[in-house]
Amino acid sequence: MGTLRAISSARGQIATKGPLALKVVERPRYYEGELCSPDELYGVPAHSLHQLCPLPFEIHPAAISAVIHSLTKREDTVLDPFCGSGAVGLEAGLSERDFILSDIDPVALTVAAAKVRPSDLTEVALWLQMSPLSTPASFDGFEEVFSHFYAAETFRELSALRRLLSTRKDRLSHFLRGLSLGLLHGRGAGSFSVYSPAERALSVDRQRELNEKRNHFPDYRAIAPRLLRKSAVTLQDGIPSILFKREQRTRIALSDPRELGHVKTGTVDLVLTNPPIPRHRVVKGGNWLRSWFIGTKGQDRFLEFVNPSSWENRMNEVLVESARVCRPAGRMALFCDRRFLNASEVSGVRDRLLRVVEGELSYYWEPECFLSMPQQKVSITGRKQADGMMRLKSDPEGVLVLRRK
Repeated sequence: MGTLRAISSARGQIATKGPLALKVVERPRYYEGELCSPDELYGVPAHSLHQLCPLPFEIHPAAISAVIHSLTKREDTVLDPFCGSGAVGLEAGLSERDFILSDIDPVALTVAAAKVRPSDLTEVALWLQMSPLSTPASFDGFEEVFSHFYAAETFRELSALRRLLSTRKDRLSHFLRGLSLGLLHGRGAGSFSVYSPAERALSVDRQRELNEKRNHFPDYRAIAPRLLRKSAVTLQDGIPSILFKREQRTRIALSDPRELGHVKTGTVDLVLTNPPIPRHRVVKGGNWLRSWFIGTKGQDRFLEFVNPSSWENRMNEVLVESARVCRPAGRMALFCDRRFLNASEVSGVRDRLLRVVEGELSYYWEPECFLSMPQQKVSITGRKQADGMMRLKSDPEGVLVLRRK
């Protein structure tokens, strides 16, 4: 490092002061580390709001929280362009960070909005008491489609709930809509449907086969008490006041991650996301019941991001747009699954992302580090349950951190 000598020309002489340490700051090269220990990750209970509605391939909230605390500070802005159920937004809000959530899937965005902007249990109870769900309903398509999931009386109440919520756009209706999506189908008696996977809806033919295999018939399941119980479970940890305080500084938008027009250039400190990969193709069409309930059509654009042949090109476009909204020296952190296509693969997502960044995007991003995550003791990726249905759980190898140049 050497010494530093001060030069004085007041009398044309050189006066030396004592040696001073000259610190040369060099940016560290790409390195690998550990995000957190198994106890820190799997031993920490998540806030009850995360129980609102299960979606496939979600990341453990403790891992999200660890990344946010490692790479940001209070008042920073966190963006998730593939927000899914809104777990990144909730953890960012709980950590006193501003957040921006966007997704191409209206179902995911409905769940995310309900999770980060919940309503009080008293409001839910009062609305259910004042809203009649026993009104007449159309049974068009019931016999061919919905009868394999719901009893006729359950479907009548569900249709009334759907109709009532479709005319409202306030905070309570958004929360009730998200709660309902979490109850449309599930394995327990607390759901609206006969036994069915919770993360995705089966096709009509698959549900019929499952009913026959288990010798199940849809029975009447009252809507109102199940909604009330679900809201009580979801709100058992209370509504943190910090979520209300930051509401005016957060944004939720239906948007393609390659075109984030609602986000200003250079305003994001951290882009944190779990990108869709070809292994997620198994959920194709799995949102059809939830899409019906909220009155939208399925989003075929999701398939663009799970096509193996075009995945790297799509992620290239996402990374370019993320570079636009991220401030200089900001970061992008991507959860990387251990498997890209299927459980028998030996290479995961990390190598492919590094190839994209180092090959074509080195002007915008430089790989900073990879933070590995401990694998669960019993991996549930690719395993089947007793009913033969795949468990749609994420199995991240770690987090790839990129630094904005």
